[in-house]
Amino acid sequence: MLGKLSNRQEVIEKVKDTHIFVSTVASMNSHFALFKLKHFQVAIFDEASQLLPGQALPSIYRADKAIIVGDPHQMPPTLSTTFSFDSFNNDYDEDDADDGNDVSILDIAIPLADSECQHHLKVHYRS
Repeated sequence: MLGKLSNRQEVIEKVKDTHIFVSTVASMNSHFALFKLKHFQVAIFDEASQLLPGQALPSIYRADKAIIVGDPHQMPPTLSTTFSFDSFNNDYDEDDADDGNDVSILDIAIPLADSECQHHLKVHYRS
């Protein structure tokens, strides 16, 4: 959508005039300056059990409401990084670290939402 526009002003106008954006959180977060131009009525997160809170927060901040969809029994968030623990001293044991990287935005949202806001499938759609 934005790749065909020729200058910054055209991009700004297109973002302001567009009502629905479909994106990954990585893409939204990498273009945060662009999306600062817009406030959204709703941000929808699917597969939220695989999403770290820090990945979702910029989009939640830009919206009036968030719809967080997921299955708490699915795969937890994974963090891919090129970070090396070799930079720490040898006494550091990464197995002992509780870095919170297994807590998803869904894990945070479930206890905060009252039962009227939570809706559960009666039948698994893949069954």
